Amino acid sequence: NTFEGGVAVNFGTLSLPVNGALPANGGKLSLTEATSSPTEAGDLNLATSVRDANGTAYEIQTLGNSSSPSGTDGLFGLDKTNAHRLKVTGLYLPPNVKRIGKRAFLSCLNLAGPLCLPEAVTLYKYAFSSCSNVTAVVFKGSTAGGQVFDTNGYQFENCVRLAGELDLPDNNTSVPSYCFSHTALTRLSAPNATKVGASAFSTCSKLTRVELSDGVTSLG
Repeated sequence: NTFEGGVAVNFGTLSLPVNGALPANGGKLSLTEATSSPTEAGDLNLATSVRDANGTAYEIQTLGNSSSPSGTDGLFGLDKTNAHRLKVTGLYLPPNVKRIGKRAFLSCLNLAGPLCLPEAVTLYKYAFSSCSNVTAVVFKGSTAGGQVFDTNGYQFENCVRLAGELDLPDNNTSVPSYCFSHTALTRLSAPNATKVGASAFSTCSKLTRVELSDGVTSLG
């Protein structure tokens, strides 16, 4: 893939533009809004890095605004058109992705099946909220860095087909408000979580077991 500042970067059948000017001599790259008219549905399969026309490599670390992921609006989320959010059918991220910003994939209704995420990632508010066809979440890779959940919550709220058992990585220390509200989980393990936000598991009628740290200090 070749690109210049502001020009769409293509990954499979989907495109994203670069956020502003490229850093000099390579570096960390943030991807922000999706292009206005993706031509067909497909998987968003991010490479570890992309190169510009001169061969300079850029590592992709952030999906959303790199300076303030918690304040950004979505890549393919509900803030964008139906054409955006109905185009994403799968998501495959390399381990160097560290941040998925606010509303990045909100209401991506065709994002289906298991969702595999890097363990070192931090998910911001509404990151995958209302992705109603996601059936499982698996965290893989190194736990260096990242906290899994930003404190603002709602990351998987209303993912109604998110079912079965979910093991959160050891680097996770909280389950924020409404994070798993309206899901079909049966068991959640968060062995180092010391804080649980308000309504984190509201309307989880199939949930029978939650495993938390022995040092829990706050239950919402």
